[in-house]
Amino acid sequence: MLEHKTLNIAINEAFREYKNKIAVKFGKTKYKYKEVHEISNRIIHFLEKLGIKYGDKISVLSSNIPELIFLHTAALRMGIIIVPINYLLKGDEIKYILEDSGAKTLFIESRFLNEVEPLLNEKIIDNLIFLEKGEGYPVLMDEIKMCDKDDKNLTFPVKEQDYALIIYTSGTTGRPKGVILSHKNIISNFRDLILFTKISHKEVMYTLLPLFHAYSYTVTFIVPLLWGLKMVVFNNLKNGKLMLKTMIKEKVTFFVALPTIFNALSKANLPKIIKHINSLKFCVSGAAPLPPATVENFKNKFGIYIHEGYGLSETSPVAAIGDLYKKPKIGSVGKPLPSVEAKIVNDNEEELPMGDVGEIILRGPNVMVGYYNNPEETAKAVKNNWFFTGDYGKIDKDGFIYIVDRKKDLIIKHGLNIYPREIEMVLTKEENIKEIAVVGFEFEPGNEVPIAFYESVDSKEIPKNILLNICKKHLASYKIPKKFIFMKEIPKTPTGKPLKRKLKKIKI
Repeated sequence: MLEHKTLNIAINEAFREYKNKIAVKFGKTKYKYKEVHEISNRIIHFLEKLGIKYGDKISVLSSNIPELIFLHTAALRMGIIIVPINYLLKGDEIKYILEDSGAKTLFIESRFLNEVEPLLNEKIIDNLIFLEKGEGYPVLMDEIKMCDKDDKNLTFPVKEQDYALIIYTSGTTGRPKGVILSHKNIISNFRDLILFTKISHKEVMYTLLPLFHAYSYTVTFIVPLLWGLKMVVFNNLKNGKLMLKTMIKEKVTFFVALPTIFNALSKANLPKIIKHINSLKFCVSGAAPLPPATVENFKNKFGIYIHEGYGLSETSPVAAIGDLYKKPKIGSVGKPLPSVEAKIVNDNEEELPMGDVGEIILRGPNVMVGYYNNPEETAKAVKNNWFFTGDYGKIDKDGFIYIVDRKKDLIIKHGLNIYPREIEMVLTKEENIKEIAVVGFEFEPGNEVPIAFYESVDSKEIPKNILLNICKKHLASYKIPKKFIFMKEIPKTPTGKPLKRKLKKIKI
């Protein structure tokens, strides 16, 4: 499996190798690999009937449901380019992605019809197809019933440099950019993750985070699909009780989530028996900073450490991860994967000594092809095969990476650098802090002050003196926020990251 160069070959091999194992479990429904294989075959024949062929694009807008997995599997086998769309987006945002990518066929979960139906009248798309049910448009699972379930004539000339996905970034700084990931990019990341984590074929993966995001796509879909793991598919992130109940009931061993989810679980009022009845072996957090307190609280409650990983859509996405078999280095996102190189450079792109803070740059087979239809931004981001992440960080003597902050979030006050992430980590020491975001506001030309926005666990404002005292105890005076602003809900990206550009627009 690890030697395959394209996803279509690897998927076909997985179908043969694990045919009698359960591939997908969703609620009470389960599908063996051989059943996913047959459904995938039918979808390929249907796509060919539609005139969609190798090298074409399709777009997909759906939460995590089995039909989404079937479609992705079929498209990857065909060498079709998939454009996943965030289902939280609104009409104009979806329109931009469809127009920019040029995808003319859109597959959607029926409950999202209202946001996309007007696009048909605008001729943005030619075909709209429901994935699972619905009226007024073709339904994929109905249409494929009459299609062949065999592998006849299903050979496609997919090459490792062919595009597999165009994933649009969440657009924290403006218009989203389409990140092109090739078959080589994704399969190299899969290979590295297997070699680094050494996980067996017996693990049970929680496919919980939306698959429109690269983090979830590679780690909770590609890894289990190619490695013969059972995927427990879940799509109701607002129902924490059901999420936990499903995890326990299905004996999930590999749990990949966001800091907000781990934080909520670590603070939840759960019975002590939870430590003894869960089957967790590996917990990995990514996409946003993980508060140290969450690691300790989660360990006390569930009996297992959370390990941090680091990556970006542009790196397919994982670049580094902690050793899953050892106690984590708190604050570190781990070491680079086997085929990934990492360096810290200054503003002149010169490598810095060990321990110095600078921009993290990465090189490896997982680095994206480029930004779709955007050569200017591609040239800025990738230089001499090195991807400039825009993250400030450092590397210690043992090779562990520490993220300090986003380069664009740096606050400069009287010539002194202030890293918002450092302030955020300090403020999470207050147990009633649920979410925190620190941004810089210019109070005079060239000078900024940090302002802290927060959500609380009990949805009530926290007395300023409590927050101020925590900061005074752990931070230099120039780093202490000028104001602490309570919000019922901080605006966030779909991956749980605070939208700091929106916070900067708030009048304070």
